Amino acid sequence: MAGVPGTRGNPGAQGPDRMGRAVIVDILDGPLTKGNPRGQGRVHRTNMVNPTGARGQKPPTRIVTWNVRGLNGPVKRSRVLTHLRNMRADIVFLQETHLREQDQLRVRKGWVGQTYHSCYGARARGVAILIGKRTMFRATKTVTDPGGRYVMVSGDLDGAPAVLDNVYLSNWDDTSSPSPLGGPSVP
Repeated sequence: MAGVPGTRGNPGAQGPDRMGRAVIVDILDGPLTKGNPRGQGRVHRTNMVNPTGARGQKPPTRIVTWNVRGLNGPVKRSRVLTHLRNMRADIVFLQETHLREQDQLRVRKGWVGQTYHSCYGARARGVAILIGKRTMFRATKTVTDPGGRYVMVSGDLDGAPAVLDNVYLSNWDDTSSPSPLGGPSVP
């Protein structure tokens, strides 16, 4: 899950961070299929804190995490990016992108300003962090897994230090893959 100030380690959490800004986290669990073309499954969200922002304040940072189960098809990739744009997502954590290294630039279109990714050689696994153009984020360090299971980025998010972690672990026990939680740390 995301190591963002204000989430307090609770998926679907939100609340003011140390700078007093609101943080909203949406977790999408609906697949993008023919029967569900917009990927509208359940959206896990708690009550919004200051959803519009007080006068002179920046609106809350909207963070979305989604297991997309592959983004190789151009139609599906376009629908996912359009859906995320319509949600007004600022930071997006995607799991199971199934993209190869050379295909990662295909998700950096329109509203996406920065991408950080970890991919696997075959069309499997893969995680990505997408940061919108209107979000002020300056990365200082990035750590990726060659197995496509995690990407960690530290930097400044709107002037405050932040660590963005996107971790994907499958449901079955794979003792050969190292745990990203016990792996390298990002200051």
